[in-house]
Amino acid sequence: MEKIERTEGTFAKNFKVVMDLQALPSSLSVDIFVKLADSGFIFYDSERGPRPRIYMIEEGTNPKIIPTFVDIKGEELDFKTIKDKWDKEEEWRKELYKCRMSPIHYFTNYVSTNPKPTQNELEDYLSTINMQATEDSDDLENRDMIERRKEYAKGIIMEDIQALKVVRDKVEKNYANETLKLLKEVIIKHNLSGKVDKAVVDAMIRDILKTPTKGCSEDLKYYITDKRGLWDKPLLGMTDKDVLVRLWKQI
Repeated sequence: MEKIERTEGTFAKNFKVVMDLQALPSSLSVDIFVKLADSGFIFYDSERGPRPRIYMIEEGTNPKIIPTFVDIKGEELDFKTIKDKWDKEEEWRKELYKCRMSPIHYFTNYVSTNPKPTQNELEDYLSTINMQATEDSDDLENRDMIERRKEYAKGIIMEDIQALKVVRDKVEKNYANETLKLLKEVIIKHNLSGKVDKAVVDAMIRDILKTPTKGCSEDLKYYITDKRGLWDKPLLGMTDKDVLVRLWKQI
C-alpha cells in the first residue's frame, strides 16, 4: 500500500491511520482517538511513541480531508470534555431520528404540555399533521402514508426539539412537584409518615374502591369494569403512582 506523500489538509476519499499505541496520549481512549481522526485531528504524544502514519486506501469523488497531526508532547489534555460533548451530540441525533420516525414520540416527549398526554390529545395532534389512522394505515407500502411521513420528517429539525426540551423539562419539573404535594396529602390523611410507597398506594386504592362509581370523573370511568360497573382493582394496582394520586384527588 502506497504511503501518502501529500501535504496535510489535501483531500482523499478514504485513508488509514497506522499508529503505535504507545504514542496514544495517556488520557485519550481509542474510541475518542478514532472520532477525533474522523473530525480532522490525529492526537499523539511524541514523548511516548513515534508519529502516526497515514495511508491512502482509494481515491475518488466525495473526498475527505486528511487529518492534521497534533503532538501534545507529554501534556495532559481534557479529552473527557470532548467525549461528553460528543455523547451529548449523539444523544440529540438519536432523539432527532426518533422524532422524525415517530410523531407519537415527538408529541409525547416534546410538543405536549401535558406530562401524561391522553389518547384524545394524541389523536388530535396526529390529525393536525395529517397523520391520523386510516383504514390502510397498517399497509407500510401505502404510498400516500409514506409521502406524508416524509413531509412530516422534513419539518422536524434539531433546533426545534432542543428548544422544546427546555419547556418540556419545566413542565415535567412542575408535574413532579405537584405529585409530591398530592402524595403528602395522602400521607397526612392516613398518617403514613415514614411508611413505604406500597402503603401509600394501597391507601389511595382503598379510598377509590370505597367511592361510588356513579357520577365519577371521566378519568375514573376508565377504571370501571364494563360488566358489573365496579372498580377495576387490578387495573388500579397497575397504575403509576403519579397517575393514581391524581385519580385519588378526583374522588
